[in-house]
Amino acid sequence: MPTFLGAGFDMLGTESGSTEFSHAECSTMLAWINHTAQATAARGKRAFIKCHCSPAGTCPEYDDLDFNFLPQYADTSMGILPHTVQTFALDDPSGGTYGQDNFTYMYDWMVEVAASQPERGNVFYGETAYWVNFDINVPLFLPLYGDRRIHDLRMMRGAEEENVAVSFDGQMNFCSGWEWGYWLQDVMTSRVAWGVISPAEGSHEDAVRDALKPIIATLVPKSSMVANTLATSVEDW
Repeated sequence: MPTFLGAGFDMLGTESGSTEFSHAECSTMLAWINHTAQATAARGKRAFIKCHCSPAGTCPEYDDLDFNFLPQYADTSMGILPHTVQTFALDDPSGGTYGQDNFTYMYDWMVEVAASQPERGNVFYGETAYWVNFDINVPLFLPLYGDRRIHDLRMMRGAEEENVAVSFDGQMNFCSGWEWGYWLQDVMTSRVAWGVISPAEGSHEDAVRDALKPIIATLVPKSSMVANTLATSVEDW
């Protein structure tokens, strides 16, 4: 850690467990998480830990808490990265991915932590590609990824609008590169990290079109018309 933190990086990212499905005793893991948080903070840096949607078991010594949520008991200098996978939005049916019917429980948890631990960094960590197996078989054009990440950010903004105690620090994104048309969903997701039309400000379709217009303007004339057409296609998809 001293080597990494001395190399000029602004933050340190880490993971829970030895794999997505296995881990040491929860008390041991918590001690490691705290050590990482405190060592990073001592050097004036920020640390964040991914909180996966995998079925990693529970922590009996912490009221059978989902293991992935263990960082809520860590030093508050350790930020959290609530993580979902594939195209599915936080409230979409997820078809049993990682054994989950949906990721709504992750949304509920990140809102709860935002409200109860405002001093803890809280950054949503979604995806715009899943080339492990989900969309690797054939080259695909999947702006649906961007649409779903916009939906997630709008859910988060809605939570902030409904409760002044809730505040998120933004989002990070997992992708595997700019294969074929994958750049589009990455750029859409990046744009809304800076600002998204919230539920109180407009519809989901308005938010998608707003994210698309400046991107398409660099490629073709009449960008508003093209953005509307593409946004409608994504919606129909």
